[in-house]
Amino acid sequence: MRLLLILCQIFVVIGCGRGFSKDYQLDENSFDINSLKMIEQRTGIKLPESSRGLRLFYQGSHIDPSFIAKIEIPISRREELIKVIEQYPIKMGMVKGSLTEKVDWWIPPGVTIQIDRQFTLDGNYVHMIFCKEKDQWILYIEWIKI
Repeated sequence: MRLLLILCQIFVVIGCGRGFSKDYQLDENSFDINSLKMIEQRTGIKLPESSRGLRLFYQGSHIDPSFIAKIEIPISRREELIKVIEQYPIKMGMVKGSLTEKVDWWIPPGVTIQIDRQFTLDGNYVHMIFCKEKDQWILYIEWIKI
């Protein structure tokens, strides 16, 4: 009986066997190639060579993990990325309680939006916004497991 109680407590702590997930944030100094690959895998987009991660907020402690990212795209790869994003269908949607509301770096006012796409991939919500921010081309990505 005691063993059963211990097992029940373990399942509650680890989310019924889902393992430990955590929330974390990365900046341009800690954003690595593995994080870029994770973004590619989850969103289905192939980021251009020499793309550079600037910010990432990953929330994995909830039942439905999600993340938002800010990625700098080299100007020489701008047109290449636009063609890739244009291939995704436009399916507008609204997300309540988005991570974008929890950070101060998500799409500042006054940027020039080049292209904006919202769609589902493998049943998950993906939102990509590609814009010019000062002298940089920035791809903002939001992903939510549904």
